[in-house]
Amino acid sequence: MNSPSPPSPPATAAPPTAEALQRVGEAALLASTWQVGLLTALLQAPPRTAEALASELDLEPRACRLALDGLAALRFADLTPGGTWAPGPLLAALGSLPLPPERVGALWASLPGFLATGRSARAWGGSASERAETYAGVVSQLAAWSEVPARQLARVLPPAARVLDLGAGSAVWSLAMAAEHPGTRVWAVDLPEVLEVAADRAAAAGLGITPVPGDLLTVPLPTVDRVVLANVLHLYDEAGARRVLRRAREALAPGGELVIVEVGCAEPSPARDPALALYALHLAMRVPDGRVWPAHELEALLGELGLEPEQRLPLTGGAEPLVALVARATARGPARAP
Repeated sequence: MNSPSPPSPPATAAPPTAEALQRVGEAALLASTWQVGLLTALLQAPPRTAEALASELDLEPRACRLALDGLAALRFADLTPGGTWAPGPLLAALGSLPLPPERVGALWASLPGFLATGRSARAWGGSASERAETYAGVVSQLAAWSEVPARQLARVLPPAARVLDLGAGSAVWSLAMAAEHPGTRVWAVDLPEVLEVAADRAAAAGLGITPVPGDLLTVPLPTVDRVVLANVLHLYDEAGARRVLRRAREALAPGGELVIVEVGCAEPSPARDPALALYALHLAMRVPDGRVWPAHELEALLGELGLEPEQRLPLTGGAEPLVALVARATARGPARAP
């Protein structure tokens, strides 16, 4: 008779792995090459040799070549057949970002200061007119990233005769609803400079839109069947989010619905999702009150305001993982403001 196998030894914690060390090296390489200007230089035509880039940036030639090899392995640089260096596919993709790539790098370079002080780098700061000008310049690109999930959401939702888009930006979400269900009337609330972009997009699509220029917290609002809050609430802390949600609730007709679209508002928490954790950190660095909202926290706020959460809809095909929360206005009104 065979003797029983001896018990397996208890599992022990694994030592640091080659993968862990590699990730640390990758992070250091990307951070350092942003800091010395190598990544920005690669984005500037024409492609140059490693020696030319080193001379241009006052780097040691051999060290520059080794860094470029590392960037190529990470798909941030490409060695051309002619022996010159050009942006790799991932670095080239940064060229389509709303913010210039060098500004993205500069924001991450401010991370040590943010960790020490908790203060935002305010990449979107400045006066109201400066913020409006900056945002008007990026909403078209943001719309391009959202077109696929916006169409996906519009196909799932039932028709709504009157739609109010609060913080509309390009109005990509409400215009998708209007395109899916002809006869839908759209009101778009945002800063005047931003609404010019929304109006142009509506006209190009052959759709009508009623611009409502002003601050979404104070401008008079129509009564509608659906309010859309797409990528708005992450700009606010809890007090601000309550004010925005209250305004949305006040605009809804009895039985109307609120549609919230946010990045990563499904569980789990950012601590369990690397992409979401980096998004939350990046958001906090550029928006003083910015935060990622877990779905259950938003749904609790909705319940306080007489909005009954009905659906969580994951959306795919965009630049970021998005979730739509749909809530219905109940018979009771919002709770009295504290």
